[in-house]
Amino acid sequence: MRHQHIYDEQFQNEGILLATLMEEPDFLEECLVTVDHFIDQRHKSIFQTMQSLAAKDTRPTYHTLIQQDQQTLTNMGGFAHLTQVREAFLTKENFKYQQEVILKFFAVEKARRFTQSFLEDSQGNSRIEDITALISDLQPYETATMKPPVSFSEKVKQRMIEHEQSPETGISGVDTGFLNLNLTLNGWQPSKLHIVAARPSVGKTAFVLNSALKAQKKGVFTTFFSLETSAGDIIDRILSASTKLRLGEVKQVNKYLTGDAEKYQKYADGVAYLQSMKMDVRDDVFDVAEMKAAVRENIRRYPDMDHVVYVDYLTLINPTERNSNRRDLEVDSVTNGLKDIAKTFKIPVVCLSQLSRAVEGRQDKRPTMADLRDSGGIEQIADLIAFLYRDDYQEQGESNTSEIEFIIRKNRDGMTKSLPFRFNKSTQEYSDNYA
Repeated sequence: MRHQHIYDEQFQNEGILLATLMEEPDFLEECLVTVDHFIDQRHKSIFQTMQSLAAKDTRPTYHTLIQQDQQTLTNMGGFAHLTQVREAFLTKENFKYQQEVILKFFAVEKARRFTQSFLEDSQGNSRIEDITALISDLQPYETATMKPPVSFSEKVKQRMIEHEQSPETGISGVDTGFLNLNLTLNGWQPSKLHIVAARPSVGKTAFVLNSALKAQKKGVFTTFFSLETSAGDIIDRILSASTKLRLGEVKQVNKYLTGDAEKYQKYADGVAYLQSMKMDVRDDVFDVAEMKAAVRENIRRYPDMDHVVYVDYLTLINPTERNSNRRDLEVDSVTNGLKDIAKTFKIPVVCLSQLSRAVEGRQDKRPTMADLRDSGGIEQIADLIAFLYRDDYQEQGESNTSEIEFIIRKNRDGMTKSLPFRFNKSTQEYSDNYA
């Protein structure tokens, strides 16, 4: 009975995996499961048909599956079974988990059968040598869920192809929107995690929004995850920076703009421009798995555009596993998750971070990597770490315009230096010396 229960669970897991593939056929390219891993013959047939459709450049969705010939449809369990499988779909985030469950079951089942055969053949007369041989024979199933390794030679070949595709002019990364930053970093680098940190109210969010706004004009799609600020407030800030209207005016249009035709026209033009932008602002995503799913969808929708991801900010992201005693381990886990997004999709991820209060107690208040809040692991995981520093941060009655330093403390691929910017707090606008 217990074994039948395990088979029933596996049957359900196979259905969920297939339903996810019907909903998101692009996952088929990275699927580790093969037809041999399925226990149900109908599921084997569904998976084989999906692979066959994909090989013919046809998206293997539910609708294309039910349009197959009668024999193929019968092998897949018919219209009724396909519909039943489709309804098993839960969320895209289950895909990786369901793969692991199916692969683990396959490995355990193979090992169980192998062991059962061993016991029947030995008839209770096993020697130590026989048991040692059994353990050796079972080891391949321990790694049955691993991807086949890619040879070093193949990796070198792939890297050479990437070198050949590098631009003859311009930058190798994704446009940052600032000339001085592009010259120093060669753009936000694909597959890299960039950390930009500062104390509260220095202008972190405004900096990355200006970067996104300026890069829009170069054909860059931006995915912006705002965990602290609502999407509406983010839109207000972008609108203020793009129109050079004060943020307070944008937030209260009827009070400040309706009586001024020139300013109101700027506002209307700005709204029209924002509506044309290729940008996804999300204030409803709070963990790395959801972020990864959203990024995947945006890349699927706009495959021909450069992509960059901004996250505001690091320590607000929910960790996969809570650790009440070790906040630093939670932050390290989240940081690794963001790095995984960058590497998986080969795009830059730029994440904002807070600084600890320790910086306030020093005479020289320019931040160092030791000031990063809640984690010492960030400096090991991130590829670039930079800080925004305002000399007038402590001053009362500060002017609207501040001089900002972009201090690069770690750069795995290049130089460390300080770059000058100007920040207009009232209009949320950043500019560099080349603006």
